[in-house]
Amino acid sequence: MLEHDTLRTAVHFALMNGFREDAPVITSLLQDLYRSIPSLFSTLLAESERHSIIEALDPLDEDEVLTGIQSDEHHVKVTATGCLQQKFCREVLRLPTRASAKSLMTSIFKSQLRKAFGLEYGIQNLTNFGTRRFQWCKKVTFSSRTSERRFSFALKDFIAYRDNAVGRIDGILIIHLSSIPRLFLKLRKAEFIQEKDPILGSPFLRETGEDEIVGLPATGSTKLYVLPVKDVHGDGPLGFEKLETAKHFMMVPWQIQYL
Repeated sequence: MLEHDTLRTAVHFALMNGFREDAPVITSLLQDLYRSIPSLFSTLLAESERHSIIEALDPLDEDEVLTGIQSDEHHVKVTATGCLQQKFCREVLRLPTRASAKSLMTSIFKSQLRKAFGLEYGIQNLTNFGTRRFQWCKKVTFSSRTSERRFSFALKDFIAYRDNAVGRIDGILIIHLSSIPRLFLKLRKAEFIQEKDPILGSPFLRETGEDEIVGLPATGSTKLYVLPVKDVHGDGPLGFEKLETAKHFMMVPWQIQYL
């Protein structure tokens, strides 16, 4: 048992570049072997160790542009940028990076993802979300077939989706299934309330505290301009709030025209 633990620790350190300076040849040979036949190490290394090694050997470039994402009638030439590191997603954002991440792939998350696959991509009753790692990003950009314009949405932007619902983007997710990358948005749902600004006439929104996952085909291309505000039920003047803590928002639906 002691010899097995010693071997496991040594191999793990070598694959993570722990011996790069003292044993560069052996380190390179082991890493090449791991890239070629990762299953060879499955009985020696724990699953968490294998995930950390994959990330170390295949670092993500945050500036990399991800292409080849499935398009649809209203979203073509889809790209995603700002790749988030897997460890940061798991440990800080508490987002799943693999379908096998049982603690983060909650029943609610799987149910919403299954619904999005069915409604937006026509894949019904999905139970297996693939074996490749999930990729979370900061920004999605696409064109429409009827316009040469490029439309971009980033984290914290508001977007319309499914039957004029509105939500704030909390996550941009790419999942490879059958070698096809498909894009999803994790949204914090918002709803219009009865009150309107008495001077501007602008409608107010409030977050419901609920999340929803939707496929890219369900989203619109119009960016919604929304300002975070303080409680809209008070009698005093309207005050602005920090985006991170705001629960109420004022939509600014004005159209900008250039003369």
